[in-house]
Order: sequence, then C-alpha cells, then structure tokens
Amino acid sequence: MKCRIDGRGAVFVIIGVLSLLLFSAVGGAMTPQYGGVLNVADQLMVPSMDPHHFNGIDGLGLWLPYNTLINYNQQLEFVPELAASWEIVDNTTYIFSLRDDVKFHDGTPFDAEAVKWNFARMASEYSQVAPYFSMIESVDVMDEYTVQFKLSEPYAPFLDNLVASGQMVSPTAVETMGNDAFQKNPIGTGPFKMVSYDPQRRQIEFARNEDYFEEGKPYLDGIVLTEIPDPQTRLLAFKAGQFDYLLGVPPNNVDELITADYNLVSVLGSSNTIDFLTFNTQVEPFNNAKVRQAIAHAIDQELLLEFLDHTLPLLGPLPESSWGSNPNKEPYAYDPAKARALLAEAGYPQGFSTTLKIWNNDPQREDLAVVVQEMLSQVGVDVTIEVLEAGTLVQQMMQGEFEVASLHWGGGGSLDPNGNLYVLFHSASPNSFIARYHNDEVNALLDQALMMTDRAERQELYQKADKLIYDDLPMIWFGRFTSYVAYSDRVEGIEPLKPSGYYPSKVAEIWIH
Repeated sequence: MKCRIDGRGAVFVIIGVLSLLLFSAVGGAMTPQYGGVLNVADQLMVPSMDPHHFNGIDGLGLWLPYNTLINYNQQLEFVPELAASWEIVDNTTYIFSLRDDVKFHDGTPFDAEAVKWNFARMASEYSQVAPYFSMIESVDVMDEYTVQFKLSEPYAPFLDNLVASGQMVSPTAVETMGNDAFQKNPIGTGPFKMVSYDPQRRQIEFARNEDYFEEGKPYLDGIVLTEIPDPQTRLLAFKAGQFDYLLGVPPNNVDELITADYNLVSVLGSSNTIDFLTFNTQVEPFNNAKVRQAIAHAIDQELLLEFLDHTLPLLGPLPESSWGSNPNKEPYAYDPAKARALLAEAGYPQGFSTTLKIWNNDPQREDLAVVVQEMLSQVGVDVTIEVLEAGTLVQQMMQGEFEVASLHWGGGGSLDPNGNLYVLFHSASPNSFIARYHNDEVNALLDQALMMTDRAERQELYQKADKLIYDDLPMIWFGRFTSYVAYSDRVEGIEPLKPSGYYPSKVAEIWIH
C-alpha cells in the first residue's frame, strides 16, 4: 500500500496486486520481518549527539539512541515510555513510576537515581536545555523505580517539555568519558545504539539494541545515516537505489516523485513548524517598528507563495491549527508606496542596505531570499544575500552578528503554543537571540500562561500574546515549507511520523521486506 500525503492533508491510496498478496488473509496486516539495515540519505550530520548539548542542530541521529519518560501518541495524548505511569498530585507535584526492565546501552540500570542524575545534568551550566526545566525545584527518589518532581510554581507545559527535551542518557557513560567525548559516543536506552561516528565518511552507524525493553523490537539490524548536503545528489542516490529513506526531498522534485509513484509523506505532522524572516530588533534600522512595517508592506506574500512550491500560508508566529493562534489578525497588504512612506517617516527616505543571512543546501530558502531581495529593491532596500553553514549561522546569531536572517522553527518539539511563543519571543528564553525581541507585556502574558492549567484561560493569554507579537513584527512570517521525506517500497513502518513531525513515530517498528 502506498500513501500520498500532501501539505494540505489529502490522502491518495493505491493498492496494487503485490500489496494484496502481502496481507494476511486473517488479520489484514503484513507480518513484520526481522533483519536488514535501513540506509538513510540525510541532509546534515549532527555535530553533537548529546541531547542536552546539541548546539541547536537537531536530526534523526539525536532520536535513535534515546527515550523519554513519556511521549505523544497520534491523538496528541501523553503515553508512557520509560515511565510506566504517572500521577499529577497537584499542580506542582508529579510522581512517575518507572519501568523496571530498562537498561542503558552500556548495561547499567535505568532507575530513579538515573532520572534524578539526568535532570541535575539538564539544569547544569553545560546543558542547553536547562531553561525548559528551570521550574523544577527538586527531583526526589522515592524508591528504586519511583521519582517525584516538585515544581517551584505551576508550569502547564511541563509534560510537553519532558517529551521534547527530556531524553535520558547513561550517568555512568558521561562520568566515565566526560561531556565532550559523550557528544560523539552517545549512550541511551533507545532501540538503536551508535556503533560509529565517522566524519571522514560522513556516516553515523547504529546497531540493534538487543536488550531493548519493548519485547521483540526493533525489527531492523541497524540504521546508517549518510550525510549528502547537496539536495540533487541526495535525490539521485535515492532514485538509484543506494538508499531506502530520503530526508529532505528537494521541493522542486516533489511532484516528479509523486508522478513516478514514490512514497512521500509531509514532515509537518501536527507540529507548530514555521518559516520566517527574522530581524535583529536590537540594531538599527530594525529596532524601528516603522522599518519592520515597511518591509512587511514591501513583500507581496501572495506572489511569494505562488513562487515557492509546496508552501502553506502563515499569519503570525503560530500556524492556524494551533489553539494559541489568534484568528483576528489581518495580513499586511502589499503596498510599496506605503512601504516607502514608512521608510521616510523612520528616517530612511532613500532606503538603506542590509544583509540577509541564510543557511546553505536549502534551495527553497535560497529562492525565497532572491525573491525578497528583488521585492525590497523596489522600495530602496538593497539586500546582500550571505549563505552560511547552518552551525555558523546559528553561532553568529547567538552572538548578535546579523541584521536579517531566514530560518525554520519546528516548535521546539513541543505541540504546546509555548514552544513557539515563549521559546522564541520571551526575553528570558535561551532562543531569544533569534529575534532579540523584548516586550514586557508579552513577557507577562507568557509567564502567566505557564502558571495556569485551564486550557481556555491559557488560550486567551496566548492569543493576546500572539496578536501583540504579530503587530510588533519582530519577524515576517511568510509560510510553512511543506518538506517531505521519501522511502522505498521495501520499507514499512516509516509512517506515521511523530505528531511533532519530521521523524518516524516508532523507529523500533520500521522493517524491510
């Protein structure tokens, strides 16, 4: 069976004779087969495989070796993973009962002490996920497999943060090899354990975890991720049969692959993924709201969407599907005359020059940059496009060395509006460097929303913050790139993807004919 899922959720199903023969007469489902290696053509070899310190660059390699206490199911409900169950005693107290059959890849036990150690590490100066758990006042071991979290104050997305950023690593491994070495030698509890990280061959190799706690899984013997940065080279290698799974289908080739009957699936899922131009609002001229408004009126959003294949419209920092999105936002109309007038009012009657920074090996973003460059030239804004490696761009932005950049945000792995609004726009967020935005009223609304547990009350606060941010324009939200992955007919279990998008929901259930 082959499914085609486009960015708008349309599903086309074609059932062939071969597929019918593979279904069992009784259960109507194919029986998974053991063995085989899944060869993946990847866009980027993650520089660090430490989930607590990954330099802002995510990837499939960061998910294969690890588990979290809980996860999302396809209905966006929380379900057990390393925790067998949990109890919310009150709005600041959570008790987790852990599975008693889990070991780390190095053979050491996963227990309550390991959980306590992990969250102490996540709170350390080394950690890059510390802000997501700053509300934790204490982690107490109640017995060998029971752990209690006490929060300093109510924090509504606490469970979401456990899913998005709470991967468990082996305390013994970290203490033995040190943090730096652990970044290239990850030890978790996940279905696959890393056996080699080879920068020369641009490959990361994983082998089946024979002691995985889900009985009979994983099905695969292993997974190999190979970095091929150039999109067309990656596509050609996939079509030639060198790979079973293609991450980052080039947008211009999506229709071609659908016509040729390949298996494609959108990576958006139920995520809060957005694509945008972001301003450094702390430097001239973008610290002036009138300049940002002028840029918004100088960009023809409708034409931009027509030009960019497989891009969904977006109005603000949350997609319309999010319950935190304010429905009462009006688009900034394309109006070059108004843009010029606003620039004059801001003190730039002749326009100005600026640099737009983007990351490399992203053809759709490069196309966007060229179109924006042309549109802004019509109102006197001369744009130079600078293409950088992703890690270099993020590092420069963290240091404030940018004026305008084009980025992609996946919601921080969380499905809560907090994953976009607080994480990107609260001035205390570790990711506030992306726009360097500061608004005391927005900060107060977002702080208040975190302390409430009632969805309706939180929604009201998030929708107010969403509208304020939209009006302030620290970014130009131009759309959602509908990226795709493709996979060969011999692979099963790729779908469904995680509700937060991008990666298979259950990698332990992938198998090969």
